[in-house]
Amino acid sequence: MKWTEKSLKRCKQRVKEITRRNRGHSVEDVIIELRKFANGWMGYFGISHTYREVLELDSWMRRRVRLYYWTAPAAIAASLQRAAIPQIVPQGG
Repeated sequence: MKWTEKSLKRCKQRVKEITRRNRGHSVEDVIIELRKFANGWMGYFGISHTYREVLELDSWMRRRVRLYYWTAPAAIAASLQRAAIPQIVPQGG
């Protein structure tokens, strides 16, 4: 069994919907929802003989999750705090 381009496109579209960065969900919620979707999709198409395509899809999904995590408000705030330059107080002048 092999999935078609249409089903792969539909899968990627659904992953994009789940990992859309303006949804307002926590990273944990997105991962839980994505895991449910991926388990169901692979349960149906897991018997296919397209191992390489599964690996490519896996790396693409992981990249989407990383982008979601990096652009989450908490992650942005933390990186800004780490990069903050201490304020310099001018000497009486």
